[in-house]
Amino acid sequence: MAVSLSINIIKLSKQNALVKKMIASETIGCINVICSDKTGTLTENKMTVRAFYDTAVHEDISEPASPALLHNICLNTMAELGEDGGFLGNPSECAMLAFYNSAQARNFGGRTYSQERSAHKILSAFPFSSELKHMTTICELDGKPVVYVKGSPECVLAMCTLDGDKQRNVEEQMRRFEARAMRVIAFAHKDLPRLENYEAETAHRALESGLTFDGFVAISDPLRGEVYDAVRSCREAGVALKILTGDNIVTAAAIANELHLLDGGACAVEAAEIAEMSDVELSKRLPKISVIARSTPATKMRVVNLLKAQGNTVAMTGDGINDAPALTLGLEPNYADLMKRKPTSRNESIITKPMLLRIAVTGLYMSAVFLGQYVFNFLGVPEPQMSTALFTLFVLFQLFNSFNCRELHRESIFTHLLKNKLMLSVVGCTFVLQVLIIQFAGAFFGTVPLDLALWLKLFAVASSVVIFSELIKWIGRMVW
Repeated sequence: MAVSLSINIIKLSKQNALVKKMIASETIGCINVICSDKTGTLTENKMTVRAFYDTAVHEDISEPASPALLHNICLNTMAELGEDGGFLGNPSECAMLAFYNSAQARNFGGRTYSQERSAHKILSAFPFSSELKHMTTICELDGKPVVYVKGSPECVLAMCTLDGDKQRNVEEQMRRFEARAMRVIAFAHKDLPRLENYEAETAHRALESGLTFDGFVAISDPLRGEVYDAVRSCREAGVALKILTGDNIVTAAAIANELHLLDGGACAVEAAEIAEMSDVELSKRLPKISVIARSTPATKMRVVNLLKAQGNTVAMTGDGINDAPALTLGLEPNYADLMKRKPTSRNESIITKPMLLRIAVTGLYMSAVFLGQYVFNFLGVPEPQMSTALFTLFVLFQLFNSFNCRELHRESIFTHLLKNKLMLSVVGCTFVLQVLIIQFAGAFFGTVPLDLALWLKLFAVASSVVIFSELIKWIGRMVW
């Protein structure tokens, strides 16, 4: 078992999956719930600004944008673009810098974002956090301090002074892009009368209130091409997928609908909604919840712990764990139909009842044939060769039965018969060794050579255990 698990760890490492504990390579075959982040996991993490709003919607991003919006993009960020245009930092922020740099006609005096940043002093910054959902930077603009805020639409709009009609129009435009599975990031600013210490909670709240709304950008991040097949495979295998994302519920639901995760009565909720539920209430609702929007690390931990408490084996995937789960079965390669099998419960015995039945029936068959040869000699073996023939029959039975053991379910072994090269090599070498022992090492092992005709008879009788096992599985497929 330890050797098998160790080999599987090596296999996983070749798929860029680092396994720290040996037990993990076994546990992964028991997974029945996957909690996945969206950005960079289900999506390509290739952020691109597709539209922006300042005083109106612009789906042609080459059109001029307001100075306030562009200042916010350039100065209120911690990201950089590499010399080759590569993203260095948060992908969303990098996408906005690329949007700024893409059309020099919109830039201040033709300056790039880095030149614009160098021309203005950063006085203070409060980085983005998944709990606060926004980032705040205080800059010096024309000798005066200005605060810039960017973040989730609901968070930023709550800080702004917008009349009812204007806010409803802005929110309608935002929802239009969110329904197209785009991430919307809003911007606002305010001139400050003076610079002071805004670390204190009261001063910080005052800093982020009464802002002027500058607009928003809509960022696309397409789903990975392989995700559709991976999600379908998980569904066929009985593995539930839940998206726990920081995006808002409209964007998250749009992605989930594209992947058919909201079919069959499944629903999408926001983290704030489940935060008000007790653990008992949330546990009852979790089976029907496929999407949790505006998730924080604390939300994800709570959901995973409740799922585990229900007896589920849960995988948590995020950026860097982007491939569909690879399930392993001993030394057997992963086959295309592997994900059609249901997960194995961690509490389930290694030897299941159907497996135990097959072992018993197959064992009885081999014993009956072996005893039949010993008592009735239906192969017509000469007396001096009887013990050697029985020994060889026993060994050949084990070799052929090893093929039966490769497929522990109802599927035929012939589907993947030639795909496990290592196993075929081991069986072949063992058979050659058996021939050498019988034919040439009788003095050491107390055996006598067998003629070719008897070898063929023994080979045919031993191979019948495969036919017998296939017949049992065929009856099982017909009945169940």
